[in-house]
Amino acid sequence: MKKFPLAFVLPLSALACTHQPDFTLTVCDPMDKMCTAEFTDTTHLAKGETLSIQVKLETDQPLEIKDIHLEGGLFDDIAVWRIGEVRSTYRYTPAASDRLDGEIFPDILYYTDFPESVSGRTTYFIEARISEDARPGFYTPKVKLRTSEGAAAVAVPVKIYPVTLEKQSLKVVNWIFDDLRDSTIVRYSDEYFKEMAEIVRLASRYGQNVWKIPETTDVTTPPYDFTVFNRYVELFMENAGEVKMIAGNHIGGRAESRWDAPLVAKIPDVEGYVAALYDNLCSHRLEDGRTWADIYVQHVADEPIECSQKDWEALAARVKAAAPLKIIEAYRAPSFDPGLIDVIVPQLDEISWPSYTADAEGNQPEKWFYTSMYPRWDYPNRFVELPLGKTRILHWINFRFGFTGFLHWGLNYWAGAENPLEDVSNPEAMWPGGDAMLFYRLDGRTLPSLRAAAMRDGINDYTLLTMLAHRDSSAAKNICSEIIENEYTCDCRPAAIREMRKRILDILSKDVQSFD
Repeated sequence: MKKFPLAFVLPLSALACTHQPDFTLTVCDPMDKMCTAEFTDTTHLAKGETLSIQVKLETDQPLEIKDIHLEGGLFDDIAVWRIGEVRSTYRYTPAASDRLDGEIFPDILYYTDFPESVSGRTTYFIEARISEDARPGFYTPKVKLRTSEGAAAVAVPVKIYPVTLEKQSLKVVNWIFDDLRDSTIVRYSDEYFKEMAEIVRLASRYGQNVWKIPETTDVTTPPYDFTVFNRYVELFMENAGEVKMIAGNHIGGRAESRWDAPLVAKIPDVEGYVAALYDNLCSHRLEDGRTWADIYVQHVADEPIECSQKDWEALAARVKAAAPLKIIEAYRAPSFDPGLIDVIVPQLDEISWPSYTADAEGNQPEKWFYTSMYPRWDYPNRFVELPLGKTRILHWINFRFGFTGFLHWGLNYWAGAENPLEDVSNPEAMWPGGDAMLFYRLDGRTLPSLRAAAMRDGINDYTLLTMLAHRDSSAAKNICSEIIENEYTCDCRPAAIREMRKRILDILSKDVQSFD
């Protein structure tokens, strides 16, 4: 921690008139959202990864911040955010043993608009992507602060390895909803899609590469109209950094608002609609010559359970009979027919069911997992009251158990809370804080979160583990197993995650080249 008495840099005439503010500038652990202690450790990174920095500013009087920036010449993309707090009033059970205390939690990342006036305690979050052209070695880039009274700087030790992060292979989707929380924007207008494009670009920045079509007003009876559907696909293609899959909205659902209700079709003529949809998909080509149908997956009916499994299978069979579409589903029945599902997504606390762990012969579906308002207890999840390590570790679980994707239902379901900035939980629906949203919306802008940054860093961890597995599969498995004993017993401490990452990078860089 560095303390800067600004009075010492002012002229004596100013000192005679007024007491000038003192302030302290402290680098905190970027995985400690409560910013409890000074952080002096060296951060170990591959080229292409993102350096996350958390800086705490404390001042005894109002202070005007002219600018905060990061110097060092290592970076090709830098963002400076001001961290804001959110309230979560619903105390879910069973609670995690490491649940953070209270109802107020740092999470929202506000765009900075300098100059700005601050007082008391303010925290900033800096994200800086390491250039792939950066030379390996030890560095101490500086976070520099300029105020109306003077300037200050703190160093952030970094070690850059002679390793370049490979392209993300993990498939990640958080469902997008069409609520912009702005009644002045007409749904499906050019302005609407402009705002949706901002959400897509921001989600892509944090690792999302699978995109689900929100529920549309397209006509689902003959003659079928895919105008809005196509506009969404084009939106994703034009604004996402990568589109590994496009997922179609569910064609069925529960007949009643009961968990054990039967699953029924929401479309009058399933076969006719699916055939027309497939023709529409095949009529559009990607740059590589494939069609939209080659990257499309269809949801049938969300979360079938044992008593509705037969209903789901009947609907899936109708889809498969109408067109050769791949099917994806968040799936909670204890068994499945591999001929009817291509991407199966069990809930995290059910990934050890025999149907997912047994060695099966023949074609088997690709396996992801998902989290939502469940699981709770000590399972990792992305609730605001959990430590950030417990969100980041989700993708170590992906690697540990051989799952290739992650799904969550709520990227931006702002309708899930009457006012997300007043309460990000929903006690009536029993949704823990942050379950419905990873992003926020304020004054016409979409804002990311600390949890989104933790997810992105976890995705990069998965990529490094995959890179290590290609070189030494035993080492990758052993390192991951030291962190992940099972899906609910994980060492989420920031120091443990950093130590395992260092070991991964040490092995990957062995015999590559020496450091400067």
